[in-house]
Amino acid sequence: MVYCLYFSPKAFLQLSHSEIVARDDYQLKFILLGDGRVGKTSLRKKYMGMGFTQEYLKTIGVDMAYLPYQYEEFSSSVVIWDIAGQDEFRFARQLYYGGANAAIFVFDTTSVLDLDKIRWWMDDLLKKITPSELEPFYLAILANKIDLKDEQKVGEQEIKNVKSMFEDEYPLLTTTLYKTSALTGEGVDDAFNWVIENTIEFIQSKE
Repeated sequence: MVYCLYFSPKAFLQLSHSEIVARDDYQLKFILLGDGRVGKTSLRKKYMGMGFTQEYLKTIGVDMAYLPYQYEEFSSSVVIWDIAGQDEFRFARQLYYGGANAAIFVFDTTSVLDLDKIRWWMDDLLKKITPSELEPFYLAILANKIDLKDEQKVGEQEIKNVKSMFEDEYPLLTTTLYKTSALTGEGVDDAFNWVIENTIEFIQSKE
């Protein structure tokens, strides 16, 4: 069973982590990043088996979804923080980054690519997290909406350039890139599972 929890910024500040997740082998926090309308919420819902809808509903502040996850002999409580991408919510994002174990960054292949905007997101995130060689931070980069063949504005080389930019400019982030579609499901499971399972394996290696 999947439980989806939704909180406003004010309501969240009144809750403790233990009130949101159950006691499990691991309690993990993942954040979904990217501009508004890139498909973050649709990808999350697709991964959680909640289907796909063409209707666009703007995220207000943050949506939080709870996911029980079994990996090998370990059971985990995963809370996915789906952070609003619109500029009017920029002031609140710093409230949500802290304590994140990993992240998924989404960009839209049907919109003109803006590398400076991607850099802004990463620089904003790195104000709250401090990855290092001993404490990796896993980040999956998702080139989304690849099913919209006739609307593509980001070519294969540009997608590769995004991956290269992360490797060159953010070497302390452990990254990978997937091409995804929330409609068909292509790449979605692989991307989310990569983030979750690599994080579990790293935590396990420290024990």
